[in-house]
Amino acid sequence: MAREQIGHADAFSRREFLTSTGGALVGMSMLGTAGQAAAAKRHPQRGGSLNYGSSGDASGLDAHRHNTNHISTPLSVMYSGLTDLDQQGNIIPGLAESWESNKDLTAWVFRLRKGVLFHNGREVDAEAIKLNFERIKNPKTGGDWERGAIANVGSVEIIDRYTLRIKAVVPAVTIPANVMHYPTRMIAPDAFDTAAEHPVGTGPFKFVSWTRYSETHMVRFENYWETDAEGNNLPYLDAVIGKPKREPSIRLTALRTGQVHFINTMAQADITPFEENHSDDYQLWKWHTGGMFAVFNFR
Repeated sequence: MAREQIGHADAFSRREFLTSTGGALVGMSMLGTAGQAAAAKRHPQRGGSLNYGSSGDASGLDAHRHNTNHISTPLSVMYSGLTDLDQQGNIIPGLAESWESNKDLTAWVFRLRKGVLFHNGREVDAEAIKLNFERIKNPKTGGDWERGAIANVGSVEIIDRYTLRIKAVVPAVTIPANVMHYPTRMIAPDAFDTAAEHPVGTGPFKFVSWTRYSETHMVRFENYWETDAEGNNLPYLDAVIGKPKREPSIRLTALRTGQVHFINTMAQADITPFEENHSDDYQLWKWHTGGMFAVFNFR
């Protein structure tokens, strides 16, 4: 992940996340630091692994039960949603290639991409999406955060194999945002029972192993649907290896010593001296948490 100058605070789109890197780096929808030399390659070669030193980790593997945050959880690269975001914050197609609502915003029709596969080879169809929504909404299987994201999804109707209708509990323009890659992640229905041990998603990388706060190992999904601007299959990397480091000083040391290629945060006190002393070797993106949410009462 990189930018040409220090100080940019814009997030990466999904495509940038997959195309900004080659042998050493992969772009992510988060802000942090990375070596400039590898980041400067505009058209990187395929292969290599990214060692990512995140500040956090998921509490479990079942992405319907446990929060899989883009910022701090390497596992997020295993999943996709019906929609996604581009760099400007616009909602763009994900597993769904198009959608439209009725006039009163009580129902939304989503049309799925054909031929998209889960990591176990099962095709993503309307039935799979319906089963995912039902599992997330079930208090016995869905976490509070995940269920809350789609609380306004009242029912899902299958129109045909690649088309479904989502009926809202109350009229809402927000349904396409509610079904985005984060936090509404799609899991292969035939892998629901083993999601806590071996999750199966639709994202650019597939699961190999996970030890909480130690290492997450994922490899390139050879049948991932997305391509770069020239039509080449994504992702470029062979693997993403998460190496969470909860302590900021340990995380920064891991970056400086080459244990990891990328970290998502550093201690506030380290930012200025790091920028002054290491800007020739690393890219730094500044961000703040002074304001993170704007909450509206749509009712």
